[in-house]
Amino acid sequence: MFDALQAPPEGVTHAEALLDSLDACFLNGFARLGDAEAASLASLAKTFTGTPLAAPVAAAAEALAAGDYGITHFEALAAARGSLQGAIHDALVQQVRAALGRAAPEAAPAAAPAEPFPPQMAPLLESTQQWLMELALAGFGQLDYGTVVPFAATLEKLQAEPELTRLSVLLTGTLGEIAAALPIEDAAALPLSRWVDLWSRAMLGTLGAPASPGGEAFSGNVRILGAALNTHANAVSVTAWGVVEGDTPRMVRVSRTAWKVDQVFDAATWQALGDGDDPLMRAIGERRILRVSDATLLPSGDLVLEGAKVGESMAAFSWSEAAPAAAVGEALPGPVAAPADRHPVQIAEPVYLSELEATSARKGDQTVTVGGGSLPVAVDRMGYRGAHLNAALSNAACAFGLLRYDGGAWSFQPLALQTNIKGNKTVDFYNGDDAMASIKSAGSSNLGILRERASKILRAQS
Repeated sequence: MFDALQAPPEGVTHAEALLDSLDACFLNGFARLGDAEAASLASLAKTFTGTPLAAPVAAAAEALAAGDYGITHFEALAAARGSLQGAIHDALVQQVRAALGRAAPEAAPAAAPAEPFPPQMAPLLESTQQWLMELALAGFGQLDYGTVVPFAATLEKLQAEPELTRLSVLLTGTLGEIAAALPIEDAAALPLSRWVDLWSRAMLGTLGAPASPGGEAFSGNVRILGAALNTHANAVSVTAWGVVEGDTPRMVRVSRTAWKVDQVFDAATWQALGDGDDPLMRAIGERRILRVSDATLLPSGDLVLEGAKVGESMAAFSWSEAAPAAAVGEALPGPVAAPADRHPVQIAEPVYLSELEATSARKGDQTVTVGGGSLPVAVDRMGYRGAHLNAALSNAACAFGLLRYDGGAWSFQPLALQTNIKGNKTVDFYNGDDAMASIKSAGSSNLGILRERASKILRAQS
C-alpha cells in the first residue's frame, strides 16, 4: 500500500517547482525584482492561459515586473497560488485514495461567491491589504520590526469583530510567527513556502467572508476514533474524527476553536476548548458515543454542533470494533475539502492499520511499514506529545491516524494506538487521559489562575 505513495503523481513536481519560483519573488521582495523573478512571473502567467485567471494573472505579472504595485495585482497572485495548490491537492487525494483501495471522493460543490463584509469594516480590511502588500514589497528575507510590528494595532481591532474571526486568527498566528523570527539573520532558513501560503490565504481572506456552504440536518451517534490538536500562541483548535453509526458507516469531522494566551500551552490548552462536563470533550477524553440531534452536516463532511443538542448520557464503546471501518480497502465515505481549503497541507486521509511495524532511526525519526512499504511518522504534527511517540508506537498492534502530505512526501500521523502491552490498552496522543486530566485540573493550571485573576479584576472594576 505505502509503495504507491513513494513519489508524487505526474504534474505535481512541476507545479511545486512553479510555486518555488514564485516564492523567490516573495523572498527577495517585489520592490527589487530581477530578471529571474520577472521570468518566474511570466511563466506563472503562461501556466494560467485559457483559464478564468488568465487575464488578471497576466496583468499582474506585467505590472509587477514594471514596478506597478497595485493591490489588485497582489490579489491576483494570491488567487493564482491558491489555484495551483488546489490542483496539487486534488491530484494527491486521488493518489492516496487509490493506494487505500478507495474511490476518488466526489468533488465538493463549487464555492459560492464570497459574501462582502459590512461596509464599516472596509478601513480595517484596507489596512490589512496594505500591510500584506508592504510585506511582499519588502521581501520576507528583508523584513524588520518597522514593517511587521505596527500592524498589531490593526490586528487588535480585527480580533474584536466576530465576522472577521477566521481572518484574525490567521493573521494573529502569521504576525506572531514572523515577529518571533526577527531580526532575520539567515533568509535561507525561513519557512518560505509556509509564509507565502499564509500571506496568500490572508490576502484572499480580505476579499469577503466565505459563503455559507449549506448542509443537511443530522441526528445520530458518532464514535470518536481520534482527535488532533493544533495550537499557536494565541489560538487552539481540536479536530475529532468519528464514525457515524448505521448500516453504511461514514467518517465525519467535529472541530472546535478557541482563543488563548501564550502562557497556556501543552496539555493545558485543552482547558480553553471545554470543561469536564462538555459532551464533546467527554466523547474525546473518555471514548464515549456522541449523541447528536439537530446538528448540521456540511458538504465537506464537517459536523457543526452549534445550535445542536448533544446528549449528556453517552455510553462507552469499543474502539477496536469501531476503528476497522476506516481500514485499508474499506469504501469509507469521508470528509472532502471545501473549495477554499484545497491545499496539500490540509490533506488528512483517515486510515486504520491493523498490522504495522514501526522502526526508529538513529536520529529518533520513526517510520511505519505496512505490506512492505514504509512512510515516515509525522512527529512534527504531534505537538507536545511527539516526544512520547516512539515507545508507544514500537509496541503498537494497530493504529488509527491520518495520511498527510508535507514537504513533497507522504507521512503518517497516528492519533490512537492499541498496544501489545498492558492488556491491549488504547493510547491516545491527543485525547484520552491526557485531555481529561488537564480539564479536571483546570483550577490549578495556568489558565485557571489567569481566569481567577481576570475575574477579580472585573469584580474590582464593577
